[in-house]
Amino acid sequence: MRGQKIFLKRVLSFALVSALCFALQPMSALANDTKDTFSDVPIMVGTDAGAVEQGKATIKLSSGMYSSQVTRYEYQIISHIGSTVDELGPEGRDVTIDSGYDVAQVFDIYIDGITSDALQPNDVRAAILTVPVPEGCTPIGAKRVLKWGKIGAAGEPNTEREDAVDNKNGTVSIQVALGVGMGQNTEVTICGASAIEFKKVKDISSLKDKAKVVQDKYDYTGSAITPDVSIEGLAKDVDYTVTYKNNVEPGTATATITGIGAYTGSFDLTFIIQKEYKNEDITDKKSQAEYDVNTTNDGTVVATLKKTTNKKAKKYTVPEEIELPDGSKAKVTQIGPKAFKDSNATQITIPKSISKISSKAFSGSSAKKIIIKTDKKPNVSIGKGAFKNMKAKNPTILIKGCKGKEKAKLVKKVEKQSSKGTKVK
Repeated sequence: MRGQKIFLKRVLSFALVSALCFALQPMSALANDTKDTFSDVPIMVGTDAGAVEQGKATIKLSSGMYSSQVTRYEYQIISHIGSTVDELGPEGRDVTIDSGYDVAQVFDIYIDGITSDALQPNDVRAAILTVPVPEGCTPIGAKRVLKWGKIGAAGEPNTEREDAVDNKNGTVSIQVALGVGMGQNTEVTICGASAIEFKKVKDISSLKDKAKVVQDKYDYTGSAITPDVSIEGLAKDVDYTVTYKNNVEPGTATATITGIGAYTGSFDLTFIIQKEYKNEDITDKKSQAEYDVNTTNDGTVVATLKKTTNKKAKKYTVPEEIELPDGSKAKVTQIGPKAFKDSNATQITIPKSISKISSKAFSGSSAKKIIIKTDKKPNVSIGKGAFKNMKAKNPTILIKGCKGKEKAKLVKKVEKQSSKGTKVK
């Protein structure tokens, strides 16, 4: 009797230990499922010369883990890049590229020889796929356009758009669906198809005709002027940046537009900073002649010749315009009193831009020949004694441009303000 009790206890103890071992077996096996990432998965891109590796991918499971993957089995992503269904391969038949995008890249994922207790056949698992951005494309605006687990339980391909994550290192990441299938023995496989649409990097200078500064001209303020620059279809600080130079003093300022994100390159736009002049003395850079500069009511900058300083020149031509110190231009419209007093030029040419020859303009001049150029209908006023008290005796004044009655009227006006003996023709 005592022996039977001892035997019974031993049987019960053995059964209990066996039950505990059986119960603990799955927990021990699951404890080996410590991996959730497949790294350095080759991306094999189809080309005319066959499949060529173009970078590595990373697949990180969002749910479920595995213990090992036998490297002798398939471990790759077959990829196609293009803009048409034919170029995108079999898994790209459901892919459409949105307006504004240039290409899509399809990723056909297949990894075999996986040992896992957590991953079971017919499971559909979420994961994050990280891939390099194709050459010549930008990560900016990249979108996932296909998500499919490729098994029955995964349902139909999902073509809802979702923004890809720009990792700022030449790669993007998207959420994908992976279907789990049966492998050899107790192993499983995972598979899935995804696609991302990309924009190609563009040279922003090709959009110069669509860019504009909000205004062409700005009044001088003494401070930096930084007008807005817009480019049709683009956003500042997303697609381009703007920097400025020579944008404080009057003259021509420059805005440099530089592409960022999906754009490279740069181009310049210019705008004018204008100053209101009021009886300001300016020396012409070229001739060193002195001018009085003013701004008219309509904003035009005009100049009056006050004095010539080149005493050696035998021929002197008054310019139609002069360059101001700030780089802008002023139209020469008047000859001031005694403007040629210190000039030794014997021939002086007056341009058709002149609308007024002031009184005593040529007083003290050495000119023997004066050429006045005009439009067909001259609009030039002659001041009192404009051609009197000249050093040269019996000078000649030629009028060129107008003819007939118009010329006759101007000849009469000039003769009236000239010394006796002056020939006007």
